[in-house]
Amino acid sequence: MAEELDALCAHDDQAADETFARLAGSMHDINARISRPVDITQHQMPRDVQRMTRAADGAWILRLPQDQALSTAEGRLDEDLEQALSALESRSDVSRVILDLRPLGDRLMVDETSLQEVLSRLMTQPLRLPAVQHAFRGGFDVAHGMDGMSSGMRLEGGRDLAAKRPGRALRMSIVADERTVVTRAAWALIQQRRAELFISGSGDPPMVGEMEAVAVGNGREFRFTTAIFVEVEDESKRGRVPALDAADSSSRPLPVAGRFELCPQSRDLCGLTSAGTSSTSMAPIPGFARMATAVTEPESPRPPDVPDAAWRGMAAIKLWSSIKAASRPLTFPAARWNAAFDQAAAAMTEATSKDRYVDVLRRMLASLNDGHARLMGRWMRARVGEGALPVRLRRVGSRFVVKDVDGSAPMAARRGDQVLAIDGKPIAEAVAAQLPFVSAATPASRELLALDLLSQRPVGQTAVIRVKRGNQQLDLKMQATSARAIEASQSSTRMLSTSVGYLDLSETEDLATVDAVLGNAASLIVDLRRYPRGAAWALAGRLLKAPMAAGPTHVMPRQGIGEGAVVQSVTTNRAVTQWRGRVIALIGPETQSQGEYSVLLLKSVTKLCTVGQNTFGTYGNVAAASLPGGLFVSFTANDVLSADGKLANPGGLVPDILVEPSLADIVAGSDPVLNAAVQVASRRRSCTT
Repeated sequence: MAEELDALCAHDDQAADETFARLAGSMHDINARISRPVDITQHQMPRDVQRMTRAADGAWILRLPQDQALSTAEGRLDEDLEQALSALESRSDVSRVILDLRPLGDRLMVDETSLQEVLSRLMTQPLRLPAVQHAFRGGFDVAHGMDGMSSGMRLEGGRDLAAKRPGRALRMSIVADERTVVTRAAWALIQQRRAELFISGSGDPPMVGEMEAVAVGNGREFRFTTAIFVEVEDESKRGRVPALDAADSSSRPLPVAGRFELCPQSRDLCGLTSAGTSSTSMAPIPGFARMATAVTEPESPRPPDVPDAAWRGMAAIKLWSSIKAASRPLTFPAARWNAAFDQAAAAMTEATSKDRYVDVLRRMLASLNDGHARLMGRWMRARVGEGALPVRLRRVGSRFVVKDVDGSAPMAARRGDQVLAIDGKPIAEAVAAQLPFVSAATPASRELLALDLLSQRPVGQTAVIRVKRGNQQLDLKMQATSARAIEASQSSTRMLSTSVGYLDLSETEDLATVDAVLGNAASLIVDLRRYPRGAAWALAGRLLKAPMAAGPTHVMPRQGIGEGAVVQSVTTNRAVTQWRGRVIALIGPETQSQGEYSVLLLKSVTKLCTVGQNTFGTYGNVAAASLPGGLFVSFTANDVLSADGKLANPGGLVPDILVEPSLADIVAGSDPVLNAAVQVASRRRSCTT
């Protein structure tokens, strides 16, 4: 199927259209169609288009397409539309208004905000707007991050659109063609027989509902339905929705009053032909899983049902196309991603439970070998749990051991305990069972994530870990908690000797803290073994020997967040002497993303020595997309080049001095990586750089 979708990107439009027709048919969504995306904010209504023209005695045509970004962002109409509407309101000879909703080419459309404003000024009686059943939404809640996105199956309650026109009512007609999207207010007008619908004599019926588009390459977009309109049987005065009836935009056809005719030369409206008493019905929109009958709060998200087969297939298509369009351009595994999509599309047919649906998406993501590729959301949290066991498990040599423990938890686990089994399953088998669901660049990184997944589980759930301690085998019972104190460490800022300073960048984020150490140190050890908080930029500015230096380069995808290469420059405006000491960075398997980028950044401004183990192997910024079922996916959005122009090693950064903690080090709680770095800082050991 991925090959068929790739055909949509071909320059052969006929072949692409034929391929799309087959795919659209399999989706059972009459709104599904392929189109070329345009930036409507760059286009205005051409001056030769009349906003308002007389159609007949007392009848006027009002053309509504405008810049959607204008009305959506600012809640107002564009200048021409405002003038036309004001002129229409001021006339005393108007008895009928023909609302032309047809888009102007592929550039200007009618959006719901502007339509509601126009209707409120033309109506004498309120209009009851239907409820909206959202399959998923793409909105992003800044205050709550990805988990705050109101995505998934939910119901937005109906409401009244106020009427502002005094005096007698106007007869209304709506003109729509196959490119028109019949929005919420237009649907209500037509269904409540307050406006007559006239459609094209040829071509497909207009689209109904709310649409979403995903890029599929070669400047094309794949449009499909994301919400339908629902009429509710009864709504109490408190706004609660006790039940839904069978009347919605996927099952209730639009009544058609007749056809419109176009002038041969201008392609403008030339007439409306009534169908008389026999109404023509449009095809319904199948493919939506109906919501449960009880919805307590119309404006609040509710736990969604499992998306039906059509929407599960759509989830795979959106995931495939979103990541393909906006992911890293130099190292993206296109062939492997296509194969993963084919497998996911086939598996979605049987993914009839939440867990199976989630796992199909997780397996698909795992094929990316992208450490940023994660599935999040309600169902994912339910699948793996929101708590964690109070231990951190890691591989040391050929063994899996307890590397760290939560000192605040009442338990008998000790550092260095050899792990034999977890919940009755041999530890090697338990790890292997998790590997197909994790995405990372190297086998070591995948195993690290698999071990973390084994620790994740619902808060309060008890696990039994069998360990070997000396000659004894012990079954240790422990409960998952919402927060672990494993990360507790010594002061993040301290002097290790009279000349060696230490900065743990996972707990340091301001320049003052950096200066406090640099003021007394001749050598500096920077600990990047945990996720940093951003102080690397402040530190890099203090290490510069010139006002500016070129740092790592972000290579952006051709679609999505940008295009081309963006060089991250490092600057300093401080009128102080720059620090000239030796810098050593501690790195390891949990040095990832911003941690690895911090290493590249520091290397661009100073002669950096790295000590420890190979890093995790994931670079670049993170992009996100929503999926049906209240799920969200993150992935790497760009490649990163080091300051010398070389592609950052996908397998992680290799240390100049390799130091691997032994089992004895873990038992004793010693830090051989830090000890080796102190030797380099004190010039008792050389670095290979």
